[in-house]
Amino acid sequence: MSTLSSENGQDKNSYIIDVESPAELARLLHQDRLFTKALGLLPPLANSAKLQNILDLACGPGGWTREAAMTFPSAQVRGIDISERVIAFAQSQAEIQQIPNVHFSVMDAKKPLNFPDNSFDLVHGRLLNGFLTQADWSILLRESYRILRPGGIICLTEADWGISNGPISERLSVLMTQAMHLAKHGISPSAFGTTVMLQPFLRKAGYQNIHAQALSLEYSAGTEAHHPAYQNIIAMYQLVQPFLISMVGVTGEELNRLYQQLPAEMLSNDFCGMWFFLRAWGERPQEE
Repeated sequence: MSTLSSENGQDKNSYIIDVESPAELARLLHQDRLFTKALGLLPPLANSAKLQNILDLACGPGGWTREAAMTFPSAQVRGIDISERVIAFAQSQAEIQQIPNVHFSVMDAKKPLNFPDNSFDLVHGRLLNGFLTQADWSILLRESYRILRPGGIICLTEADWGISNGPISERLSVLMTQAMHLAKHGISPSAFGTTVMLQPFLRKAGYQNIHAQALSLEYSAGTEAHHPAYQNIIAMYQLVQPFLISMVGVTGEELNRLYQQLPAEMLSNDFCGMWFFLRAWGERPQEE
């Protein structure tokens, strides 16, 4: 869920967390593993055996990207991200794991992508809402359309903030949702809303054969996802404090108080939590 950069200038300010932060790299690494395990790599695709060139947008530490390269060993898989630190880490992991068919580069998804027309069979993106405003989606989807081959597939997964039974968690969730709306990343002050818009975005951009899959991840106490989700949430709320203060006017004192109370709430035996996701995919038409 990191943002992207270009060779002729970078726009890192649209991401809500410092993309070069070592703490953010560590958080993204754990989040990548958590979500790939919970959500799977891809939905069932009729032509998955024919995938030869795959692009992962905002690849972060590259966990999904490397998994795709190992799943489709005959394909060439590319990952792009804004963070030089993250890209260096992702490439080093590919070399350590000896995955020859995956490559990473720094590139800006909010600008024209540095790939020729008709380059890819699959363009993948997950949790792009962290750097895309509502206005940015049409630009990225047009560029993805351009670089997809006719019949190629775009696959996107976005999250709603979910819900829990913890009052501290819910207060932080409200602040985060309001901040994302004010930063133009969401369509509503009460919900992120990108999941609702994914299919309309794809239709408007000209994609066909559009499908959607609702997904969920429970991270209640006692579940397999509880501890990794807890680590992710604790790290995330520490890193987004400057963003929340600047966007919604909450004081540092209130945020610190909520942050100090959050671990006890999430680690209680009766804590319940659930994230909700929507995966949507569509094809570039064979004939235009």
